[in-house]
Amino acid sequence: MQIDDASYRLIRLALHLNTLQKGSVSSIWLDKPLQKEISAKLPRRFDLEEETFEINSKITLLNDQRRKTYLNSILQTVVYQIRLQKEEIEFNYTEFLKHCFGHNIERVHEVELKRLEVKISDLESKLRMSRFQVIKEDMVPKRSVVKQFQGKLEQIKNKLPGQLKLPGGEQMLSGGTSRKPWSAFNNHTSPYISEIQINLDVPQTHTDLLHLAVHEGYGGHHTELCLKDKLLLKGQGEHGFCVTFSPQTFISEAIAEAAIIIFDLLPHGRKQILIHEYNRLKAALLNLSSFWYFQDGIEKADIKRKLMKFNISEDTRLSILRFATDDFWGKYGVVYYTGYSFLMNLYSKLENKEPMLSEIYTQPVTPEMLTMRYS
Repeated sequence: MQIDDASYRLIRLALHLNTLQKGSVSSIWLDKPLQKEISAKLPRRFDLEEETFEINSKITLLNDQRRKTYLNSILQTVVYQIRLQKEEIEFNYTEFLKHCFGHNIERVHEVELKRLEVKISDLESKLRMSRFQVIKEDMVPKRSVVKQFQGKLEQIKNKLPGQLKLPGGEQMLSGGTSRKPWSAFNNHTSPYISEIQINLDVPQTHTDLLHLAVHEGYGGHHTELCLKDKLLLKGQGEHGFCVTFSPQTFISEAIAEAAIIIFDLLPHGRKQILIHEYNRLKAALLNLSSFWYFQDGIEKADIKRKLMKFNISEDTRLSILRFATDDFWGKYGVVYYTGYSFLMNLYSKLENKEPMLSEIYTQPVTPEMLTMRYS
C-alpha cells in the first residue's frame, strides 16, 4: 500500500496526537508495514508550526479541491487537539465541539425533549402498553445478543440500493465485550473488513440490535468505510484512519444513525417505532448530560438526579450516566442526536436524494461542505 505525502504527514501528526491523548485515533487500517514505518518515523517532539506549514504545503499542491478541503478540516482539528493537550489553550466544551467536529453542536432544547415525549406517549396510548412493557417484551437475553446481532446483519445485508453495493470480500466479524461506556464499536481493521464489539453490559432489544446492525454495519459505518476504502487504495491515506473527534466522525455518526430511516429498514409496527423514538430520547438525554458534565461542571450524582425527572428506565439512566461522564468518550456523547438531526434535515428536503447519498458514502465530506451544498 502506498499513500501520498500529504496524507502520510497528516497521519504522522495524528499519531503524535494519539501519544498525547490515547484514543484520539480510534482506528487505523493501513497495512501493517506502512503503520510500522510511520510509527518508526514519529519524532519525540514536533515543531507544530513548522509541521503544520509542511502539511499545508503538501495539501496546496493537490488538484482535487474537495480533497484539499477535507484534509484541511482534519488537519485543523488535529492541531487544535494537540494544542489543547499541551495546554496552550484552555478547554471549553462548546469550543471543543466546534473545532473538533466542524459543526456548531448545541445542547438539546427542552422543546425537543417534550416533542419526543409526546410521540412516545401517543404510541403508548395507541398500544395500551407502557414504554417499559414494550421494551421488556422485545428484550434479548444477554447470552443471545451476539447471535441475534449476527442474524440482524444477515437480515439487512442485501437491502441497500445498488449504488451502495459493497466490494467482494467485504466482511464483518462480531463479538461481545464489557465494561465500556458505549453500546457497540466498529473497528475497521483492513480494507473491507470490520470487527464489531457489542457491549454485553447494555440491555438490548431486538429493535436495538437491528439499529446496531445498521449503525455499525450495513448502511452505517462498515458500508461507508468499505466504499471509501476505494479512495484509500488509490493512495489517499486519510481514508485509512479515524480521528475520534473530527468532522469525519460527525458525518459517519450522522450516516450511521440516519441509515435505518433513509433505507426504510425499521419495521413499521408501533412497538418498533416506539422503541426507536425511545432511543432518540435516550440520545437526546445523552447529549444534554454531556453538556451538564463537561460544560456546566455538574457532578455525576447531580446528573443522575436531574435524569430522574424523565420517564426512562433505570438501565437507560445508568447507561446515559456511564457514557456522558466518561472523561474521554463522554465528550463524544453529543454527536448521535445532533448528527441524525443534521443529516435528516438536509436529506428530507431533497427531491432527488440519490446524488447526496452517493456523495456522503463515496466521497470525503464535512458538515460545512454538506451545508453549503444542500442547505
